[in-house]
Amino acid sequence: MLISLVNLGCKVNQYELQAIKTSLAAKGHTVSENLMHADVYILNTCAVTGEAERKSRQFVTKALKCNPNAKIAAIGCAAELHAAQFIEKGAHYTGGSFGKSTVSDIIDGLYNDENDNVNCAKNGGVKQLESMPISNAKNGGTALRKGSGKSENGNADFEENGGIEPRKTTHIINAEGGRIAENKSNDKKDKNEYEKMNFASTDRSRQFIKIQDGCNNFCSYCIIPYLRGSSRSRPENDIIEEIERVSLKEIVLIGINLSAYGADTGTSTARLVRRIASVRGDLRIRLGSIEANLVDEEFLSALAAAEKFCPHFHLSLQSGDDGVLKAMNRRYNTEFFKSRVGLIGKYFPDAAITTDIIVGYPTEDGKAFENTLKFVENIGFSDIHIFPYSARTGTRAAQIKCAVPPGEINDRARRLTELKRVLKERYIDAFVNKPLNVLIENARGGEVSGYSENYIRVYADAKCGARIGGICRVTMTARYKDGAKGIVENV
Repeated sequence: MLISLVNLGCKVNQYELQAIKTSLAAKGHTVSENLMHADVYILNTCAVTGEAERKSRQFVTKALKCNPNAKIAAIGCAAELHAAQFIEKGAHYTGGSFGKSTVSDIIDGLYNDENDNVNCAKNGGVKQLESMPISNAKNGGTALRKGSGKSENGNADFEENGGIEPRKTTHIINAEGGRIAENKSNDKKDKNEYEKMNFASTDRSRQFIKIQDGCNNFCSYCIIPYLRGSSRSRPENDIIEEIERVSLKEIVLIGINLSAYGADTGTSTARLVRRIASVRGDLRIRLGSIEANLVDEEFLSALAAAEKFCPHFHLSLQSGDDGVLKAMNRRYNTEFFKSRVGLIGKYFPDAAITTDIIVGYPTEDGKAFENTLKFVENIGFSDIHIFPYSARTGTRAAQIKCAVPPGEINDRARRLTELKRVLKERYIDAFVNKPLNVLIENARGGEVSGYSENYIRVYADAKCGARIGGICRVTMTARYKDGAKGIVENV
């Protein structure tokens, strides 16, 4: 059976889909990560913004255009948050962020039960199978309904977290879809333990390693903690076992809230990095997005001791105004954030500091945005991911009545994008005529390209002999495209 995998959203989603790919291949299925004519489509969806949800739903339509007779499974955050919308588009199965380890069995169930003739006329041709009961959003709750701000039993978590009350997750199939394999996951395990999956496989040049899931922060604009559940750390030995099998030259440690790794198990990211470096000193180690509160002397000392650590820190900021940060429930202020950037500079003077910023948050007035511009320039980020504010129904921010007009949000995004361009070019210029170690990832149009340790995209003439997956010493000569061009010194 040919199965097409489509991923939207974060690096964790990518890892999980790659793990599902491993499980499917082990069952003898042919698996592709391209949207093509296939028997089954598995769509791993995203709900971080309204736009991400819209794109997730669009892929159901695109899949059916490739093969109208195919079975479609929509999994992940958006498919859980608004399952009915995916069913209406034509999906045969929806599942959330829990239970992805059983998706390969569910896919078999879509095809293998020849005796299932579901009579669902009363339900409009849709059958619901309940599984994975969840009782508390902070402890692993996954599916939602919007409430009035108070639960029937006065649940404190419900009131504290903006009127969102967890319910049981439901999997839905249409009448023609056949019986799915019911997910019999354990309630306690879902809420408190990391869900073990097969090791991920990838055709790319670097390997994502998921070490953590869930989030306890409940930022006021973010729906993800309600969908992903509480923070759960992957067992250290399991992480090391996967890393020992990596055949590529770079790994990226990732999680929904990477900074929370070890808080529930008595370990830490610093300890994990030390152990990785001791067993696989040949690997470049890169970090996914982290919070400023993770950055301290112990953490940076561990990174500095790892010979092949890549000095790129993606520190999520979201706003450069203290009032907006407080409204967002970000749990730090600009002074603290700046001090963490300074500490990074002490250990890694040439480090790339990248970030995320939301523009147009409901309490962000003109002065607050100007404060953000000033703070961003003062820090000197090497790159910025800019997100126009997207209200997520059920979050605290969505209940704020004031709103920034869409035109003003677009104007702020434009101004911040221009500042981003200036800062990025300034950072790249600082490395002209300097050698960098570049992991080659692509070859096209007579050029090879890849990323340096400090995350500058570097291009070189393909005649240099560099191969995809190899690490080359490249001296940068000038800014070029979205990065820089350079001359390969050795392959």
